[in-house]
Amino acid sequence: MINLQNLQDILSDPKIDEAVLSENQDFFTELCQHSPGHILRDQYLPAPWQAWLARHPSVELRQSTANNPCLLREIIERLAKDDDAGVRDAVAGNLNTPPEILSQLATDHVRNVRLHVARHRQTSSDTLLGLMQDPLWEVRRNVACHLNTPVEGLIHLAHDSDWRVRHCIAEHTKTPETLLIRLAQDVDSQTRCAAVANSRFPLSHLIHLAKSEDLWLRRGVARNRCAPEFLLIHLAQDRDESVLYDVAGNPNTPAKILSDLSQVFVVSILVQVAKNPNTPGSALAQLAHINDVATLANVATHPNASKEVRQLALEKKAYLSRDYL
Repeated sequence: MINLQNLQDILSDPKIDEAVLSENQDFFTELCQHSPGHILRDQYLPAPWQAWLARHPSVELRQSTANNPCLLREIIERLAKDDDAGVRDAVAGNLNTPPEILSQLATDHVRNVRLHVARHRQTSSDTLLGLMQDPLWEVRRNVACHLNTPVEGLIHLAHDSDWRVRHCIAEHTKTPETLLIRLAQDVDSQTRCAAVANSRFPLSHLIHLAKSEDLWLRRGVARNRCAPEFLLIHLAQDRDESVLYDVAGNPNTPAKILSDLSQVFVVSILVQVAKNPNTPGSALAQLAHINDVATLANVATHPNASKEVRQLALEKKAYLSRDYL
């Protein structure tokens, strides 16, 4: 493999223009093929190199170049029309690809290209509205998760036939309250849970759903970061361990409840308690004696644990890991 410094010196040589590169194509092709892979993908390439590589007969070199975030606009435009789907896919995933080119790629016949466009941070609202009609649920899901998708698009996708698309709408930070209330009645349990867990879900409905017979609705309330303390206290008495798990993982759960949950000898719940930033030192001291590596790992790094407790958790974790091996 060529020395990295030598290659960078060659790239920065002003005497090497596109004509020189074309006249000595075999030499420079071999140079690129034996260079560190990240050079073409990540490093700044002078304009002559960009133009030469964008026209290069090697698909591999064009694909590597298409990933480069420092490409000139005219080079991106050329590569976006490349015959090779992998090159176009790389352009669609390139962080520097402008919205206008992404809009052109949104109609590409190759699935992966449209998938990349649908999740690209620079994809425009208009392009996303077009992609929400895509026949592939994966593309529509990416649109449903995109922060640039306008509310009208969210409303449309909330009626999608695929639950994974509706689930993303239920999680979206811009989904209106009225739509979240409707999604809380979805046929899919995870979509209902996500809708109720959304911080935009209205408080008045949270209070009602905390007593629901539907487990997934109660789990959604327990996960909601805006759930008031009194609801979390109520749900900490729930008959289902999965609700207790969600309460233990909510960063708003008060210390007293977390102390109580540290007495519930269900490993998954104890791990959540050990992770929670509100867990008091006294509860962490008790958890340092639990025979579970994941719980001990969280106790060992918890800021509320004393130095002695963290050390104890580390030693016990090391002992258990040795036995496990």
